[in-house]
Formats: sequence, structure tokens, C-alpha cells
Amino acid sequence: MAITRCASSHLMTGLLAWRNPQGSEEGWMGRQQAIENRWKHLGKVVSTEIGLMLLTVTSTVETVAYAALSLVSLALYPITDKPCKFFAELLKSSSFTIIWGLADALLYNPLFVNVMTRESFVRYWAEMFNPTPIVLFRLDDRIYVTDWEQQHRQGNVNHRLLGPILAAGRTTQVVIDQGANFITRDVLADASTETVNLFREMDPSIFMFILTKAAYLYTAGTKKDDDIPDFFKPATKNLILALRQELNEEEVLQQLSYLVANPTQFETEPQSDEAKSAFVRLRNIASGELQNSLLTTRCWQKAVELLPEE
Repeated sequence: MAITRCASSHLMTGLLAWRNPQGSEEGWMGRQQAIENRWKHLGKVVSTEIGLMLLTVTSTVETVAYAALSLVSLALYPITDKPCKFFAELLKSSSFTIIWGLADALLYNPLFVNVMTRESFVRYWAEMFNPTPIVLFRLDDRIYVTDWEQQHRQGNVNHRLLGPILAAGRTTQVVIDQGANFITRDVLADASTETVNLFREMDPSIFMFILTKAAYLYTAGTKKDDDIPDFFKPATKNLILALRQELNEEEVLQQLSYLVANPTQFETEPQSDEAKSAFVRLRNIASGELQNSLLTTRCWQKAVELLPEE
């Protein structure tokens, strides 16, 4: 998976791979991390220290530039949100690269044999020590780590920095499989051929039905007593738990069950005000999964692969 990264992030990867005795992360696995020529390594460490300072300055300049471009691109937002989102991703990368460069210059480069070369891997550890509510290890990073772990699978990796990251990739893959099975076995249970085909084609017209039914099943359906899985966003899980506690009227539950039975009934109007209110809340919960969600990306894609051929 390709992640949008700023220029200084790409340069940081190249610099640190050159600096490491065993190169980039795939060179660490199954090999003893050792320094063969200490003087040569010392020279690389000193050179890297200079490079890190230059790249930190570069990423600072990039951050200012991308912030300005993000603001300017807001003028196009009523027409298209793509430029704004693109510059926002570059802004996230450049601002993080400032922290990355400083941390490596002050701690990791002078003291460690090998240092991590990939932004997503660094973000994993930054998230572990992050005291703020800002999410550093993003969904895109989780998916990147999952793909990397699948590509370079070599059993257990005991390296103190790399091992936990690969374990996170394996855990994410388990969650993806869980979400895909849930969609195929529960959400698409008794679905018509037309609905399945729309799902297979990832047609935008079917997204709200699929996501609302997924939220319904864990709110008031067959999964209402189960733990809410991690393929939902944390905010979605909290909203489902809250709505679970409030839905206790049998008439409302029956109407919700009717509405999520198929896409045609999904477009009908609830009969009572109470059911209408609950349905609106359920749809709002589902809408939170429309963007940057594991459920609507890898789980959906995996579920399409699991469907029987037409």
C-alpha cells in the first residue's frame, strides 16, 4: 500500500537505510544486528547526524508550505476536496517528520545499531508514547504494516523494536478476516443477487445500507450481546454501546429489523417517531464508517474475495 508522504520523509528513509549496518527493516530479520567496521559506522553516524538536522529544517519548511497550500485549496472544496485532502496528508507527514528527525538526532542515531527507516513504523512507537489525543498511528499505517508483514513474513521476530510492529500487523490481519467473514455471513445473509453484485462492485449506492446493517447487528440484531470488534472505529463502538442501552421498545426493534432487511425497505420511512429517531441515529453511526475505516476498506475488499464467483 502506498501512503502519501512528504519529500523529507522519503529522504529520511533513504538516509537511514544507508546509515544502518543491516539497511532497511527487511534486512534485520533473521540476521544478527552487528557493526562490522566501527570506524566506518561512526562516520556514517556523524554524517547522518548532519543529514538529520538538514532534513528537520526541510520538513519544517515543507510543513509551512503545505499548511498554506491546504488553506488555499479550501477555495476549491465546494468543487472537489481532493487537493485539500492531498495537502493535508502531506502536512501530516512533514509535521511528523520534524519529530522523527529530532528524535533520531538526539537519541536513536547515536545509540542504536539500526534505526527504523519507515515513517509508519516510527509512528507505531510514537503512538505508544503519545500523551495527546492526536492519532499518530493511523489506519493507513496499520494497513501498510499489515501488507509489509504479509510480504516479509518470517515467523517470530524478536527484535525489540520491529517485533511488536509485525505483531500489530498480524493482529490487524486477523481483524480484517473477522470483518470480512462478518460481512459475508451476517450482513449479506439472505441478500439478493442484485445486492451482492452492488456490494461486489463497491457501488456507492449500497454503502449506507451495508454499514447501517452492520451497525444494527451489533446494536440490536444477532450480535447485540457480543463484544464490538475492532474493525469498527473506536468512536463507532462507543456510539453502538450507547444506543444498545436505549433500544428496548419492541415496536422500535421490529421496525429497525424491517428497515435493514434489504435495500428497498431501507429507503422506506419508519412508522413511528421513536423508530425514526433510532433509525436516524443508526444511520449517523454508520456514516462515521464511510471514510478512513477498516470496515469499508480491507474488510470490504476481503469480503468481495470470499464471495462465490458469479
